[in-house]
Amino acid sequence: MLIVVLYFVNPIDALPDVIPFLGITDDAGVFALIINQIRVELDRYKGWKQ
Repeated sequence: MLIVVLYFVNPIDALPDVIPFLGITDDAGVFALIINQIRVELDRYKGWKQ
């Protein structure tokens, strides 16, 4: 998760944010990826906890 935070803070992007609409797609993709990974980890934790 630290890598994702650094990706958002870093001014160098795969697609620059100044490009309308396309600039945020890489950020949205990374955000979706981390949300999915958090969900997977929480499901694993729930399974372990039970």
